[in-house]
Amino acid sequence: MADSQASSSTTDHSSTSINLPPPSNVSSLLSNKLTSTNYLFLRSQFIPLLRSYELLGFVDGSNLCPPKFIKDSTTDALILNPEFIRWQKQDQLLLSWLLSSLTEETHSQVLDPQTSYEVWQELARSYASQSRARISNLRNELQNLRKGSDSIQQYFNRAKRIAHQLAQASKPLDDDDLALNILAGLPLDYSPFKASMSSRMEPLSSSDLLGSLLTEEMRLHQESQSELLNAAAHYVNTPGNYRSGNFSNFSSQTQNFGRGSRGRGIQHYCFRF
Repeated sequence: MADSQASSSTTDHSSTSINLPPPSNVSSLLSNKLTSTNYLFLRSQFIPLLRSYELLGFVDGSNLCPPKFIKDSTTDALILNPEFIRWQKQDQLLLSWLLSSLTEETHSQVLDPQTSYEVWQELARSYASQSRARISNLRNELQNLRKGSDSIQQYFNRAKRIAHQLAQASKPLDDDDLALNILAGLPLDYSPFKASMSSRMEPLSSSDLLGSLLTEEMRLHQESQSELLNAAAHYVNTPGNYRSGNFSNFSSQTQNFGRGSRGRGIQHYCFRF
C-alpha cells in the first residue's frame, strides 16, 4: 500500500506542468512592450516573471528539449516522448508570451522563431548593444547638463527626464548621484549654495533638493533686484545727473547690468524720473 502511494506520488509529480497565464494576460504583468530603447528594462521585468514560473531555463538554454521519440520498454518500438510533449507545450506558450510583448517594429527583428530560446537570443543580439550605447549617451548627457538661461524648474525637469530614461534602461540613479549632477551644472552664482549642499552629511532627496534650489533662485533674484535699486539710487544722487536730466545713459547701464553674466533670468528695469 505504501509502495503504491509512493509510486502514485512520483507519477503525479512527473506529469505536473505549470499552468501559465494566456499571452493576453502577460501585458498586465509588464509595464510596456519592447521597443528599440527599453530592452534592458523589459528584460529586468521578464526574468523574475520567468523564475516565478520556473521557465528561465527555456530561454537561457539550461532546460534542453527532450528527445521527441523514445523506445517503448516492452516492444522497443519508437513512441512519442511524454516529456517532449510537456516541454513543447510550455515552450510554445512561453514563445507566445514573448511575442505578445513585442511591438510591431521589434517583431520584425524575429523571423519565424520556433522556440522561446530563439526569440530570447535574437532579441539580445539585436538590442543589448543598442541599449548599452543608449545608457552611455544618457550618462554623458547628464554629466554635461548645464542650467544656462533655464529656470531652476526647467533645469531640474531636464535632469529628471534623463534620470527617468536611465531607470527605464534598468540603470536607475540614486538621489545622491542625481543631486551631484544637478549641482555640477549650476552657474557661478550658486557656488556658495553648491558648497553648502556638498557638505551635508545626511542624504538629500530629489524633492528636497528642488525645494532648496527654488529658494536659492528666489534669494538670488531678490538680491539682483536690490542691486539694481541701489545702482539707481547711487546714480540719482551723483551730482550733475539729476540736474542735467542725463537719464538715457542710466537706462542703458541698468539694462546692461540686468544682462550681466549671472544668467538669473532677472527682469530689466528702465527708471523714469
